[in-house]
Amino acid sequence: MNIDVSTTLANLQLDPDNPQALKALSGLQPGNGAGVDAGALTQALGAARRWHRERGDFELCLQLIDLELAWVKDAPRRADLLHEKGRLLSDDLLRGDAGLAAVHEALKAFPDHGPSKESSAQMTLLRGNWQPISKRYLQQAQTAEQNAQEIGKDRAHAASLYVAVAELLLRYGGADAAAEAEAHLRKSMELDLGGRRGGAHFERLLKDNSRYDELLALYTQRAEAASNREDRALAEVLAGETSAKIGKSDEALAHFRKALEASPYESRALRPVREALAREAGKMVATEGDAAKSKEVWAELAKILEGAVRTKRGEQDVPLQVDLARLLSQKLGDSEAAEGFFRRVRKIDPANREMVDFYREYYGSKNDQSHLLQVLAQAQKSESDVDRRVAMGIEMARAAEARPQSADKAIELWKGLLRLKPRLPEAIASLKTLYTKTEKWNALLEILKEELDALPGDRVDEKVGLLLEIVAIYRDRLNLDVMVVNTYLSVLALRPDHPDALAALSVRYEAQGRWSDLIGVLGKQAEAAKDGAARVALHRRIATLWADKLGKHGNAVASLEKILEADPRDAETSARLKDLYAKSRAWRPLLDVYRRELPHVAGDARRPRLVEMAKIAGERLNDVREAITLWNQVLAVEPRDPDALTGLATLYERERRWPALVEILERQRQNVEGQAPAELALLERRGMLLYEKLGATEGAIDVFRRIQTLQPQNARAQRALREIYAQSGDFAALEAMYVQQGAF
Repeated sequence: MNIDVSTTLANLQLDPDNPQALKALSGLQPGNGAGVDAGALTQALGAARRWHRERGDFELCLQLIDLELAWVKDAPRRADLLHEKGRLLSDDLLRGDAGLAAVHEALKAFPDHGPSKESSAQMTLLRGNWQPISKRYLQQAQTAEQNAQEIGKDRAHAASLYVAVAELLLRYGGADAAAEAEAHLRKSMELDLGGRRGGAHFERLLKDNSRYDELLALYTQRAEAASNREDRALAEVLAGETSAKIGKSDEALAHFRKALEASPYESRALRPVREALAREAGKMVATEGDAAKSKEVWAELAKILEGAVRTKRGEQDVPLQVDLARLLSQKLGDSEAAEGFFRRVRKIDPANREMVDFYREYYGSKNDQSHLLQVLAQAQKSESDVDRRVAMGIEMARAAEARPQSADKAIELWKGLLRLKPRLPEAIASLKTLYTKTEKWNALLEILKEELDALPGDRVDEKVGLLLEIVAIYRDRLNLDVMVVNTYLSVLALRPDHPDALAALSVRYEAQGRWSDLIGVLGKQAEAAKDGAARVALHRRIATLWADKLGKHGNAVASLEKILEADPRDAETSARLKDLYAKSRAWRPLLDVYRRELPHVAGDARRPRLVEMAKIAGERLNDVREAITLWNQVLAVEPRDPDALTGLATLYERERRWPALVEILERQRQNVEGQAPAELALLERRGMLLYEKLGATEGAIDVFRRIQTLQPQNARAQRALREIYAQSGDFAALEAMYVQQGAF
């Protein structure tokens, strides 16, 4: 349960019987008093209790004691409170048994509590001897009264004795003694009308029995007999509250007015008079439409409030002065008069919100920003709420910004707000604008860097945006090329493909002749480029820089490769790569270049290209399989190509691929058919392969017979056929061969 304890206690001072306040306090217990400081609460309750006891609000004092007991755990302190409760019940409310019970409870809480021991003994003794004591008091009272009549003195003493007798009767005599006690109280008041103790008991007796007419008469009599303005005001207040309770509102208002005449600051009279006049003024406008009469009523209320203000000074006067100033300003339209009272409020409470709101409108209508800034500055300095201080600081800074000559003042105000609340967005945005306007570039850089450092790592886009702002200042305002480059590098650390940063760095590196750095930036641009033509252009530039600026032709290879990968038809790039690979004896990459070119080579140029590739594969790389494949591709272009056949024959023999070699030898023979020596040599080699390597005797016989057809006396053919026929037992064929040759 959250309530404003101080406000609730203040309301009880105005109206001790306020049901809402009493309910709120009774519900405030440790179990549901979230956010309540127990120490502060008990201190506030103690102060309120003392005030109400002085005013005679004893029942309310009991409630406040019970509330404090719920929060107090310390045994000695609980004993103090219970003892106070016991004395209050016994001495002021005349409930003897209840008082004694409370004292016994105090001793139970803390057995060594001295005041409770003493009070217990005293109450017990008095309870057992109250009748003889009351008789003795009555005799003394009668004697004192007689003396007072004879010699004109001791009236107050006699009255006090009659009160003592009445107290004993009410405390211990029960209901049967009430009438006798009342008679003694009346006697005491006849002797001393101003006696507070007797009057309080008599007043409570009348209240308990709802004898309101007699109670009103008592208050009226007390007011007429009052010796000072405060007592007269209190009597009229009590009369007014009693009249209001029994429904006599007009009489109640009259009593409250009289109370204010006696004491203009009497709060218990001021509140109901204000409420009544406010209702009357509102009714005139709402039902009668008479604004003039309504204004007269407001003026009357203003006069009453002004009287209260002039009577009372100090901090507690602030709410009243605010109310008066508000009434003058809003109801009577007299801003100048209202300003006089708000000026007093400002001295006492510089952070008063209603006062600040008034001056905001007051100086705003006069376009007097200077004085408004003074009010806001003083209010902000005194304000304890951080959010409100920030809000006022923003307002002050905005007001200063509105005046062209106050830019420096606005800057100081915004900086003060940042000290109060770091990273305040409004302050940062305005300081950026003001620093730009006043050309305070270093200050602007500082705030941008602070903003950058404060951003979390995952807010990359925002960081990049701030870095670009910083770059613009270094580049356009301070001409610090080194810082421009460093800041762009910071951008690239966050966004490696940032196009603006890459473009700007490439321009600066080229201007500064920083070729290696330029190549690095161009490489990143090429990686980020979406357009193929742009990417090729960048790699071409990189290759040129490596070759022409740094003399490192080998380093240009990577970019040339990427160009050729994107455009295999690029003859210039291809030629440069082939030259670089040939010079560096990088045969495999050279072959790859040829291979990428090959799909785009047609016609007469295709055969020479394949021949060159086959030679590289076979002679430079010793890659037999690759060479065979390439020579076969030559044959696909020209099936009887002598170079291809020669190359394949060599490779097949090296690889011992005899069937393939036999086929190649046949193709070679066909190329030299009719050229006896060459054809015979190829036939001899082919026949021997068929016979010796492949065991193909039939094929071998055909080849050797063809040789004999061309050269009948060919010794190698004769020898081979003789061996074949002999081994196979084909003596008929052998005989036929010898007969044919005439070798009988």
